[in-house]
Amino acid sequence: MESLREQIAQINEDALLLEEEEFDEAIMGMTQHAKHGVVAVYDTDKIIDILMRKFSMTDDDAWDHFGYNILGAYVGEHTPVFFFPVTEEIPQPKATLNKFDIMKV
Repeated sequence: MESLREQIAQINEDALLLEEEEFDEAIMGMTQHAKHGVVAVYDTDKIIDILMRKFSMTDDDAWDHFGYNILGAYVGEHTPVFFFPVTEEIPQPKATLNKFDIMKV
């Protein structure tokens, strides 16, 4: 059976995936962009868990790394999508709330 990485690459050879294969366990599947074809979908919670387990990062360091080096690394129309599971009520934004605070919900 082919991995999700391989299946996505077969459907869209231009689809970008996170370089480190350690993140393959965070691939949830794929989604269809209206203009750009199929791209990979990653589970953000699993990425954070991988950063903490395999790269020995603290929770805060993992979120910082994710925010600036993964989520913030838009590299074109085939960039992956990152899913943020909502397991509790989303808080109302505060004046000082930034996008990385929302990710930590």
